[in-house]
Amino acid sequence: VVFWKWITPKLLGLVTQASVYHWSIE
Repeated sequence: VVFWKWITPKLLGLVTQASVYHWSIE
């Protein structure tokens, strides 16, 4: 998928952190 090719590891890590934070506050 082309969409994943421009996603940098930093951005991916940021999204992952946001997801973990979102799950932790629910």
